[in-house]
Amino acid sequence: MIAALSIGALFMQQSTAKVPLKSPASFVVDKSLVAQVMALGVWHFAFPDKDDHKTAKSDRVDVLEPERQTQLRTLLDDLKKFNPTKICVEVDDQSYVDKIYDGFRDGKHQTSRNEVVQIGFKLALELNQKKVYAIDCGELLDDLDADKTFSSWAEDLWKKSQPKATERDPYDSRYSTLYNYNDQVVKDNTIEDGLLYLNSDEAVRMSHGAYLTKLAKGAENSAADVLATWWYDRNLRIFSKVAKLKEPHDRILVIIGAGHLPILKQCFESSPEFEWVPVQRYLSPGS
Repeated sequence: MIAALSIGALFMQQSTAKVPLKSPASFVVDKSLVAQVMALGVWHFAFPDKDDHKTAKSDRVDVLEPERQTQLRTLLDDLKKFNPTKICVEVDDQSYVDKIYDGFRDGKHQTSRNEVVQIGFKLALELNQKKVYAIDCGELLDDLDADKTFSSWAEDLWKKSQPKATERDPYDSRYSTLYNYNDQVVKDNTIEDGLLYLNSDEAVRMSHGAYLTKLAKGAENSAADVLATWWYDRNLRIFSKVAKLKEPHDRILVIIGAGHLPILKQCFESSPEFEWVPVQRYLSPGS
């Protein structure tokens, strides 16, 4: 019975409790050490076609078009209200980000469609920040595959994780339909409305579900092991990189592919070192 009650409901029953009920966070959270973090989940503006789902060319948004640049201007103004002290982007090489950002500050790379430039660099420059932080990284599965000692094991694990050729996952077609719909939402609405949709709680939950429907398909525990050493591991590493650069009272903006949000959101919400700030608090519908 107690397990089904909310913390708030438990607090209301303190009069009958033998031990006064306190918030679990009160034991571990030190507000003097906490940093705020807000993540903006995006579609990749340059459409690099590295994900399984490929947006049809007719549905691709060109963020360099004048109307889209106006919409980006509104987005940047809204994000500036958060006043981030650090901006993190989905790139794994800090020296590369430093080089490109230095060039951007000198007037180069202005026509890049990449969200790293169109959101991250533009926002950092307007906030007079000298550095943009690279937080992406590879995953353990790739590390193991590159190691001669583990490469055959890693390759075999990946093969075992795949469903049999005769098996059809009914969710494949359903997610394909969802992804195509997402493309239409992004195409037919303003940039900010498209981002609000991708960052909604339901969209975030359902995007993670695409990975979970595969867990029962592989041999033994292989699908779970691949997901852990591939997708979960990569996102935990990303979280770790943000945690390493975090300082007390920072306001960190993470700009990253929307598919990363489910795991990162759980990490930031659970960690006593961070206060999760929903991006919806700053984005404006209809903008």
